[in-house]
Amino acid sequence: MNCPQCNESLPDGTKFCINCGLRLNITSSMPTHPTPIQGIPQTSVAPLAMVPSPQQPPQVQQNLPIGQALSPLPGGIIPAYNQYQAEGERNFLEKIATKIPGYKGYLEKESRRDVDKLHREHLATLLFQLKAPLHTVIRELTDNRRLFEIGPIEKAIQKLDKVENRIRYASYGYAGFFDAVKIREDQLDQLYHFDLALVEDVEKIKFYVQKLMSQLSDAKALKTAAQELMVSIDDLDAKFNQRYQAIENPGWSPF
Repeated sequence: MNCPQCNESLPDGTKFCINCGLRLNITSSMPTHPTPIQGIPQTSVAPLAMVPSPQQPPQVQQNLPIGQALSPLPGGIIPAYNQYQAEGERNFLEKIATKIPGYKGYLEKESRRDVDKLHREHLATLLFQLKAPLHTVIRELTDNRRLFEIGPIEKAIQKLDKVENRIRYASYGYAGFFDAVKIREDQLDQLYHFDLALVEDVEKIKFYVQKLMSQLSDAKALKTAAQELMVSIDDLDAKFNQRYQAIENPGWSPF
């Protein structure tokens, strides 16, 4: 089914549009599990009835350098760029370009700040759009006098506000990365790694927003989904901290 207002593709039985927050006139029950979105392998999302508890987002490993702990790759280790090529993977730049129209990388000095702004505006806009369905859930809970369940969702919205503003309005000091005439290939790869990781983290947040909306009828499951959503937002915030430091200090590396 599609949303009659914004034409977003939605799973059958959805009460609210994940894109614009429109309440839909559907009498069928809510789906028992969220629909997978781009960037989330379908094989990793099983119906909730088939698993004993919701799958938790990846936990930050202890006693590891922050770059390893936050790595989206198995084992927390970021392989060298030529390892991706040996495994037949597309490079970071190609992957990001498929997700962000107009993204062309940081090789040209004159366009680096524009590419950075394009990337951040894209992420911030996606985060802004995810607040609408959360506000719709709060209105639904309020209408049904389930006020005690609103708190965790309000906290999630506050976290989204904070991260959205940080990403959209990030300012840099000297920012030698932008001003350098030529930068090393490993520095380019590092920033492309961060940019791709941020896009994937925003996609995870969208997944958890969908999951929260699908648990609206179950108070306990709704609270768990809100907690998962907040963890995913914190992960994005930490990843953006690393990217900021990498831009401010081109010689710095988290891994």
